Amino acid sequence: MKKTLLLLILLISISSCKQMSEEEKLVHNQKVISGIDKKKADLDKILSNIEKQSKLLSAEFDNTNSFKLGRSSSTKRAQISALEEKSKMIYNYRENTKKLKNKLDLLHKTFEWQENPKTVLEKVFEIAKFGNYDSAIYLADPYDENDSDVDGIAYISAHPKEYKEQFVQTFKNGRIIGEPLIRETTAEIEFLFGRNADRKKTMKFVKRNESWYLSSF
Repeated sequence: MKKTLLLLILLISISSCKQMSEEEKLVHNQKVISGIDKKKADLDKILSNIEKQSKLLSAEFDNTNSFKLGRSSSTKRAQISALEEKSKMIYNYRENTKKLKNKLDLLHKTFEWQENPKTVLEKVFEIAKFGNYDSAIYLADPYDENDSDVDGIAYISAHPKEYKEQFVQTFKNGRIIGEPLIRETTAEIEFLFGRNADRKKTMKFVKRNESWYLSSF
């Protein structure tokens, strides 16, 4: 699997890495493969935690279905209904996380909006505004050197509805203020975010083989 992935990355790199030496290309491709493996390990931890939640929920079902002196049938039905909703959420979280893990092998893909850090940040706002969560994974550093806050954005397609709603409220009204501070392979952009776009923060970026990614904020 790794040999196939390395071949795909090498083929794509031919057109995008013309200014890189052969050694630099090799190092880049190896770091991408290592980064993909690290992110898969991150998602494995999430899946492990989901399984723990699932087992706890199963115990809650058993407890709720057991006889409770003085509990009305309507109360029991309401409790079971709430647990069933929680069960659906856990199931979807598990399945979406598995899909995202499989998608990580495409993390070497690049897009036009990665040509500068400004359009990368605007992509975050666009995802929050229109809900096209599947493209969020390509915001993350393929070397997996970004922070956990960036992973929270990159993994948004797998997260439960409540987390998505929080993400939307945080970024849908976001806007850039001032000019981006761009160095050779790093950049910083101040932006406003929050429900009323009245909170200020700095997003940091990193450049990998001519493409920009979120680094931290």
